[in-house]
Amino acid sequence: MDRTSSTPEARLLRGRYLRAIEAWPLAWHELSALRGALPTPLHEARLEHELICLAQHAGVSVASGDLDRAVGLAGGDALLVAETAVAWSAHQLATGDASGSLAAAYRALDALRGAGRARQWQLVNARAQRQLASALAHSALYGPARRAAATSVAAARRVGDTSEVAASAYVAGFAAWCAGAPDAAEPALDEAAALLRAFGTSTWFATLLCLGRTRIERGHVEEGARLVRSSGASPSERAFVALACGRVDLAWDVLRDAPPSEAPYNDVVRAIVHVRRGEARFALALLEHGRRAFSAKGLDHFALGCAAHLAYAHERIGDVSAPRRGVSVTRYLADRGATGFAWFLPEVAAWLGWVAARDAKAADTARVLTARSESAQADRRLEPRSATGRNTDLSARERTAVLALIARVMDTRSTRKRHAPWCVRSRPDTRRRKACELRAGQ
Repeated sequence: MDRTSSTPEARLLRGRYLRAIEAWPLAWHELSALRGALPTPLHEARLEHELICLAQHAGVSVASGDLDRAVGLAGGDALLVAETAVAWSAHQLATGDASGSLAAAYRALDALRGAGRARQWQLVNARAQRQLASALAHSALYGPARRAAATSVAAARRVGDTSEVAASAYVAGFAAWCAGAPDAAEPALDEAAALLRAFGTSTWFATLLCLGRTRIERGHVEEGARLVRSSGASPSERAFVALACGRVDLAWDVLRDAPPSEAPYNDVVRAIVHVRRGEARFALALLEHGRRAFSAKGLDHFALGCAAHLAYAHERIGDVSAPRRGVSVTRYLADRGATGFAWFLPEVAAWLGWVAARDAKAADTARVLTARSESAQADRRLEPRSATGRNTDLSARERTAVLALIARVMDTRSTRKRHAPWCVRSRPDTRRRKACELRAGQ
């Protein structure tokens, strides 16, 4: 392409090239100035498609009227209509609307039914199936998501485009990871990482994040944490990984710098930190609010994680409804085709496996949850435990004080035995308060 050319068609091609190399601001500046300057409606339709693709990266909101306008300009070009619907689906998912994303992905597949099946059709079909798999995974429809991802990988391999194969392999790994199948996710993510390593695109960094989480959930904590750090993950993701690695204080510090734009995710992870610190009562409202916010947008994968941690928080405060809540979550996992867990911590998975072990509908999933949680914690640095073998969720100084008091109780020389029950059988909140009282009196 001649860089000195200033015709609208040349500028459109230049903008598409800038988008391909992920020079988002330059591409938006180049393309947004072309509205109304292109010679044919088909060129205008291609321009609208490019702008929809760029909107999420340029921080610009796009209305549904822009999609309708682009589809109207495309006329009978079924492939361009499908590509535009795929771009709209990706934009909707990036803005947190999984329901709208799913509807747009199905619209793209409907448009493809009226197009000829040449190589370009195979390429667009691979992209549409890939976007459908991503939207289904976010909607907690794990079985259909994995099937759509497999279809996308097969279509990309038939086309022979390396970048399409890499992107489809990433989504296949992502869908398997969301479904709680890290053993199946890891090979696909490894393939995507190997193909994308030379390009350093945004998909490469997303692959590193997902691969790091998969490594952690298989028990390879150090390697997984290194991959997550290399991915440039958001504060909420880094805090969640810190929790999965047992570093509660680090997770709390990371969340202090979290941007307000990620409020639902930040609030939920902050609530999980409260649970890990023995302050489960403070987490209940945040987790319930997060569950409702995610459900309203169709992000059932994250809503399910909120429900799991909410049930676990009720267990930590001694609520008798906690087992019933845990069984309900496990049944939901089984109904959606999940084979493990992804957006909740290993100890929560272990507890779900325990409470649902005797439930007829959830027993199989409960066994898998138990096995996955044991695998995730196999190589993990566990926190010190109390005399009963249960996590104390106290700080290091408070834990030292509790252990010192337990030693004095067992020695029975300077402390009355009436103190023993709260050391051994009480809730974390009570242990924390008593430990603080003990430290103050020493």
